[in-house]
Amino acid sequence: MMHKLYVGNLSREVSERTLRTLFEDQGLGVTDILVKNKPQSCYAFVDCPDQTTVDKAIDSLNGYNLLGSVLQVEPSMSIHRRTAKIIIRHVPSQVTHEDLLRLVSAFGPVIKTDESTNRNGENVVVVIYESPEAAQEAASQLNGYELLGTQISVELAAPRNNRRFGGRRNFSGMGSNRNSDFPLRILVPREMVGAVIGRGGETVRQITQQSRAR
Repeated sequence: MMHKLYVGNLSREVSERTLRTLFEDQGLGVTDILVKNKPQSCYAFVDCPDQTTVDKAIDSLNGYNLLGSVLQVEPSMSIHRRTAKIIIRHVPSQVTHEDLLRLVSAFGPVIKTDESTNRNGENVVVVIYESPEAAQEAASQLNGYELLGTQISVELAAPRNNRRFGGRRNFSGMGSNRNSDFPLRILVPREMVGAVIGRGGETVRQITQQSRAR
């Protein structure tokens, strides 16, 4: 059985050797380390020999400041449970789909985004990425992000969630068709720039600047 860690919010200066040294300094023996240095973000997947090592790594390194970035360390998805889909809840009704797409696309190419309303009348958005890695990075970085005074909730979706929402209206990629349920632009005050709870937030800072109302 494979035991894998996700290490997010890495500085672009971090290499495989940097991470391996960090784990060794904490007395944690790991096997393979794969660093993903993408234009939008930098993260890594680390293979551990057992669950005990995974637990110790999370306790020791989650929140650790490495080269000026606060690490986010959590269990990675099992290969049998990997999903390229995230669910965003508590989305303010004033948000435009163009700006929402711009926000989520920062973490990788988006195949489709569906918007619906749940039984409590809350807006829910389902985003499907091209890759599970992009989905995990988006869920990790955006969960707790504040829009218009509301913290959005973002989580990875299980496959069965495909059938959870009824009456969907979908839009694909970065299309230009407006969804009438999104009348205004995202307005993020400057003091909230990069306001990802417990994160460095470089990516969100860039997107916030791009999404500022004109």
